[in-house]
Amino acid sequence: MKTIEIKNRFDDTVIFSTKAENLRGADLHGADLHGANLHGADLHGADLHGANLHGADLHGANLRGADLHGANLRGADLHGADLYGANLRGASLYGANLHGADLHGASLYGANLRGADLHGASLYGANLRGADLHGAKFKDTKYGDFLINKEPIQVLGVYWFVLIFDHHIKIGCELHSIDNWDKYTDSEISRMDNGALEFWNQWKDIIVKTARIHEE
Repeated sequence: MKTIEIKNRFDDTVIFSTKAENLRGADLHGADLHGANLHGADLHGADLHGANLHGADLHGANLRGADLHGANLRGADLHGADLYGANLRGASLYGANLHGADLHGASLYGANLRGADLHGASLYGANLRGADLHGAKFKDTKYGDFLINKEPIQVLGVYWFVLIFDHHIKIGCELHSIDNWDKYTDSEISRMDNGALEFWNQWKDIIVKTARIHEE
């Protein structure tokens, strides 16, 4: 077992040390890693629940499947980081650099992404329910086979979570173009889920009208 030291990215002082062979799957729950230099670090599956990573350099880091629930990643550099399937529920990513990051299937439920840079990031399958996306920068942000260039609109307080993208709408797990949603027949909507037609009859006009305005 060796001693791994994590240093401050700005002055190279040791801010955290642990006995481990590597940081893969490491228990860093609640650790104070403010300003840490973790550039390219392998933190696959690590427990960083509630950790303070404010301003940390995680450029190109492997955080695949990591638990970052409630972590403070405010202003962190996550450019090109692998966050596939990571738990970022309730995390603060205010002003974080997520340019080109892989957030495929990540949970961003209730996360603070205000002012975050998501240019070129992959959000396919990410859970954005309740995430604060105000002022987040979307440019060529990937969501499946289409790109996002505008801040999505969330519709809360209805039975199924609704997310309106540039030219698509996601309702629950159903993701389709605005044009397709607008022309689906009652039988096609009914086959999507129990109660889907009742929901659609109640909310179609509002959702589609909002989506058309957002699309312009």
